[in-house]
Amino acid sequence: MRKFCELTAKTKHGKNRIHQHGSIWEIVGDGVFRGQEAWSLKSLHPTFDRKHGAHDGRWVLKSNDNNFSVDLGPDVGDDGV
Repeated sequence: MRKFCELTAKTKHGKNRIHQHGSIWEIVGDGVFRGQEAWSLKSLHPTFDRKHGAHDGRWVLKSNDNNFSVDLGPDVGDDGV
């Protein structure tokens, strides 16, 4: 079952990523990044290299991420975005 989240920007960097890739991201992993619990995310929309269908990937901390707030609310949900 696929899981999704919605990112809200806190910084200019975050706003730029959302502008490039959208605010809805797929959660592809759960782990540790820089010593803190985090989600591994993949953008739903391809990045600059559309010919190869590449997607942006990034780690977002589960709490106190510098660039994003993460919403796992029921309106984001599973599978159907």
